[in-house]
Amino acid sequence: MNAMLVIGGGQAGARAVRTLRSEGYAGRVTLVCEEAHVPYDRPPLSKEILLGEQSAAYASIEDKAFYEAQRIEVLTSQRALAVDRPGRRVELASGLTLSYDRLLLATGSRPRKTCLPGEGLKGVHVLRSLDDSLALRDSLQPGANVVIVGGGFIGMEVAAAAVRHGCVTTVLEAGPCILGRALPREVAQWLAKAHEDRGVKIEVDARIVGFEARTDNLGRVGVVHLADGRRLQADAVVIGIGIVPNVELAEQSGLAIDNGIVVDDQCRTSDPLIFAAGDVTNHPNRLIGRRVRLESWKNAESQAVVAARNMVNLGVPYAEVPWFWSDQYEHNVQALGAPVGWGRLVMRGTPLQGKGCVISLAPEGTIDGVVSINSARDVRPLRELMERGVVASADQLADTSVPLRSLMPTAVAC
Repeated sequence: MNAMLVIGGGQAGARAVRTLRSEGYAGRVTLVCEEAHVPYDRPPLSKEILLGEQSAAYASIEDKAFYEAQRIEVLTSQRALAVDRPGRRVELASGLTLSYDRLLLATGSRPRKTCLPGEGLKGVHVLRSLDDSLALRDSLQPGANVVIVGGGFIGMEVAAAAVRHGCVTTVLEAGPCILGRALPREVAQWLAKAHEDRGVKIEVDARIVGFEARTDNLGRVGVVHLADGRRLQADAVVIGIGIVPNVELAEQSGLAIDNGIVVDDQCRTSDPLIFAAGDVTNHPNRLIGRRVRLESWKNAESQAVVAARNMVNLGVPYAEVPWFWSDQYEHNVQALGAPVGWGRLVMRGTPLQGKGCVISLAPEGTIDGVVSINSARDVRPLRELMERGVVASADQLADTSVPLRSLMPTAVAC
């Protein structure tokens, strides 16, 4: 093998090319980035950078000197158009054609659109890229009316940043509560109150029918129209209603697609020479017992390492307990697992007062989900209990005098 090609300049792509070199691969490595930037982390975009606490450089994963030293060719502002699988070539929009022995698709995802009138007006933002974050930050001026469409993690992190910038902030959520797909209802309600206590107005069961420009003919948004006839003044709008996996390149090349690019536990697609990693993959996870497509930093980071190792034939399976986190005001929220529905809930500490964990128990007594609120030290042992499939009683888990590590099987207790 003398050519490894990675399409996608996000977290997964950056981690994959680094892993290829750390595993001793000495051949050609090329990373194709659609954006003009070298790869960067996305979490700071809705946190430190949006808050104005850090510059754009803070998000960079590695600087250009790293890629040069590692002999990794990084092509920025390049979009992959087509994969010629028989010829093992990828055609770029610039006309350049790249050959490969192994190909990794780390094409990530893009913000979901509302498809409503006025969505294309100036001042209607999404938050996915570094440029998005910088543009939105400029809109978060003291006293500005900011309307956020969608009460998921991105929407609520933006709400926290907007309030800290002094904006008048409204969140419009189509469901019955914010974060309804990600957290137990009790936790979501607690977090909603934390926002409301800081002045965020949250409207649930809200239906938006369009956006209207201001009357100054500058093409900027000024009004959000609701189905009940109300008109909300808006100096800026943020759309945060989820993401769509970028499967078009894989689909065009005839790879198996099903809510993402279908891969096996070694990140191989239906073509054994093509791998995929990150938000775009639909992959099996033996720890949760089903296929899943995850939209998290940790999945992009870890799955890319496994994919790169398997590109050089190391035969490593990918299986991790899903994990993600969110920082909102002074609260750090971390979640483990991907339960279909939150089961029997156990409270360890006082999570609904801002310090502790909500633990979900499956019918057989194993842990299938955790939400930690300002209790980061409990996350690692709880993840290990989940990984090992330990059955623990609700009383033991709820008792903070019982160390979580003491619930491990004796042979591995520490």
